Amino acid sequence: MPPRCRVVHIRGMVDGNDQLALISLAKQLYFQRGAERKFDANLESVESALRTSFSQGMPTIIVIEDVHEFVRRKRQLLLYTLLDLMHKKDMLFALIGVTHKADFNISLEKRVVSRLNAQYVHLSPASVERISRDLNGRL
Repeated sequence: MPPRCRVVHIRGMVDGNDQLALISLAKQLYFQRGAERKFDANLESVESALRTSFSQGMPTIIVIEDVHEFVRRKRQLLLYTLLDLMHKKDMLFALIGVTHKADFNISLEKRVVSRLNAQYVHLSPASVERISRDLNGRL
C-alpha cells in the first residue's frame, strides 16, 4: 500500500539554526541534496513542495523534535514562518512539535502564538517513529 502522507523531520538539538533546519526540510521534501542557500530560497523550495503535496492530495507531516530549542531561538523565525504557511489555502501539511518540556509554550512570542492553532497532546515517552506511524494510521 503506498504511503498516505509524507513525513519529514527536523531536530532542534541537531539543526544548529533556523537556516539549517530549513535546508533539512528542503532536502527531505525534494529527496535531493540541498544547497547552502539563503533562508528565502530554501523557504521557496519548501513552499513549492508543500503546494505540490496539496495538488497531489498527499498531506505532509512536519515533525519538529525538540521544539523547545526552536522556541529559544531569536525571533522564533522558523516556527513563525511554518505556522504562517499553514494559513495559506494551497498548503496541505501539519506540524507536530515534540518536546519533553511541558511548559515550552510559555516562551512563545506573541506573533507565533497568533499563528498557532494548537492542540496539545501529552503522551508518555515514545519514539517519533511510533507517533508518526500511529498518526498515519488515523488518516
